[in-house]
Amino acid sequence: MARRTRTAMQLAIAAAMLQAWPAGARADADGGSAYIYVSKRFPERLYLIDGGNIIFESPVNTGIGAAPTPDGDFHVFASYPQQTMRGTDPVTGQRYDDPNVPYVMYFDGGRAIHGFSRSVYGYPQSLGCVELPVYKARRLYELLQGGLDTEVVVGYQRPRVLYSSAAEPGADGIWADGYFWGAGGWNPPTGIRMPPAGG
Repeated sequence: MARRTRTAMQLAIAAAMLQAWPAGARADADGGSAYIYVSKRFPERLYLIDGGNIIFESPVNTGIGAAPTPDGDFHVFASYPQQTMRGTDPVTGQRYDDPNVPYVMYFDGGRAIHGFSRSVYGYPQSLGCVELPVYKARRLYELLQGGLDTEVVVGYQRPRVLYSSAAEPGADGIWADGYFWGAGGWNPPTGIRMPPAGG
């Protein structure tokens, strides 16, 4: 009897968790429309979610304080396999001209999801864009066939999903609620101070 009660309670809790999505995240009620969720919770991550399942994820960099990536719900309105990006650095006032930026998907004015080579990812470094490692940007661009009209949700929470097909043995750099997939399975991060849950 106790076992049955505990199982029923666990199922009820799991069902409640699936319905209690953080602001901006959703479970894809129609099950047929993939969307991008960018989590600005450290370390920053991008998730491609389809039917409530994570099918792709990557570390990312969002905008610095002087040029933040805004929270909200957007749609990719233009995409290019490669493009020159120009503008003015809000900190230095210097003009920049970055030729051949790969796998560009614009979602909010001049802000885009795109590939960009950095030595490290996971915290704000861009001028408002969402930067991915180039090989990850290529894969995302291919999965979305350029991404036109794809929904992009930006927020601080991690999405709550049914299943992460990306989080399998051998997958590189998979983070979930402060844990990292590495040798031996899910490991707490070392050398990185994680923010409190929900932060």
